[in-house]
Amino acid sequence: MKYLFCVLLASMLWSAAYGQKGSVESLYENEKYEELVKYESKVDQLTKEELMMVGIAFFMRDNDRKAIEFYDRAISKGITGADVHYRKGLALRYIEELAPALKEFEVALKTDPTNPKYLSEAGFVTYLLENYDQSRHYYNQVIALPDCPPQAHYMLAHLYHVQKEFDKALSAYYASLTVIPKKDEYYIKTLADIGLLEFTCTKDFNKSARAYKLVINADSTQYKIYPKLMKALNEAEQYASADSVFILMQKAFYRNQLPEKDMEIKIATIDEFFYQNQPLSIVRYFIEPKESLDISYKVHLFNQAHNKIERTFMIEQTFQLPGGPKHLLCELDRKSGAHYTYPYGWKTDKIPVGDLKKVVKLVLDGKMQPSASSNFGK
Repeated sequence: MKYLFCVLLASMLWSAAYGQKGSVESLYENEKYEELVKYESKVDQLTKEELMMVGIAFFMRDNDRKAIEFYDRAISKGITGADVHYRKGLALRYIEELAPALKEFEVALKTDPTNPKYLSEAGFVTYLLENYDQSRHYYNQVIALPDCPPQAHYMLAHLYHVQKEFDKALSAYYASLTVIPKKDEYYIKTLADIGLLEFTCTKDFNKSARAYKLVINADSTQYKIYPKLMKALNEAEQYASADSVFILMQKAFYRNQLPEKDMEIKIATIDEFFYQNQPLSIVRYFIEPKESLDISYKVHLFNQAHNKIERTFMIEQTFQLPGGPKHLLCELDRKSGAHYTYPYGWKTDKIPVGDLKKVVKLVLDGKMQPSASSNFGK
């Protein structure tokens, strides 16, 4: 009888252990992470493999610290291999413990030195740590591999960009376009950075506009790119094309589709240019002027450091007499609050950007003086 009882007890214990193991594996294989994390209460009964599975479940549930705890338990129970260190490194990166994360990736790389995932993560963490030379070292190894992830090509170009090696960066960005799939998020990032460098460094505004157009063609909701495209088109003197882009953005404004900041300020910067090394920007209002003194455009003159506005010009609607202008160039004195009106205007609602830039430069050169002024105070 005692023998039979012992056999039954052993069988029950074996069944319980087997049932638990099968349950953990089954939940993991079926990605039932919410159920899997409940095994935290049975942590002492779990095998090293099961501890790893529960750790992954916590990671997938965005509980990175718990994931790390279970990875450590699995390691202490004797689990080996590069994967546990790679996963622990990921969790550490997500909680921004970057130096410990790098150590885990380096441990993983000792076991598997040509794994593109491990190299990419090591490259990204060293990038976040601003150790750009070391990051480039890792990414150079990644892109030499046949199964290189697309973002590695982008990141290597981006590192050149960050280190102000603009020629190398631009060349690397263009090379990236040949290997990054068009549906990949890094394809759009690459095009956006090409547009930026072509605008700011090479001053090839047509190439800049071409890159930004490709971004919008790939994703028409990339509204942060629309002003950049308008700037490039206006600097390339493709004014009509820039106007058509503004109209698209204006329609999105009335549909309440623009980013929150753009909806609040109700304007878009449509051009940037320089006067004697001082930057100027032109902003255009989404809401069309309806009454006298309503503003449709502003032109800001910044100091050379581009951190302070020195002068502000406006295009204001005025009471239109027969044959007279409907919109006038004005200026607001930022110190005194004085309002100046210049003897230059436009009879139609369409304001040529090239003409606006020309007349503002005349004022800045001292070749045009105000015809009237008023002061209502600051």
